[in-house]
Amino acid sequence: MSDPEERQPKRGADPTLVLGQMVCVRADPSKSGPVIEVLSAVSGVERYRVFHGRSDVRDYYADQLERAEPPPADALLTAVAEGRSLDAKIFRARLTASRLARPQVDNLYALHAAHQIQPVPARHNHSREA
Repeated sequence: MSDPEERQPKRGADPTLVLGQMVCVRADPSKSGPVIEVLSAVSGVERYRVFHGRSDVRDYYADQLERAEPPPADALLTAVAEGRSLDAKIFRARLTASRLARPQVDNLYALHAAHQIQPVPARHNHSREA
């Protein structure tokens, strides 16, 4: 029989981390990312591969990670998702701020619109040559 303490998760370890779950490093909570792979355990301690950026993928022991707190809900997005009507002034202000923060969005829409294809009816020659 194995020792009951051996089966318990290590101090601070979260045994329920799953693929895709957002986690952060306990020593530096600003360093966060999704679990992209559950690795084989070493000495009974679970290990995880975490994506921090395009060239920053690291392996951690379970006790080095904790679940990342979800960002606070945006009241405007919540209202839209629930189908509630929005104050027109607030909506226009948020839309303008969003467009100023990311001006390329308008260009992408214009570029996409420029490539719309209008179907042209095909002309069939119904006369047959004998």
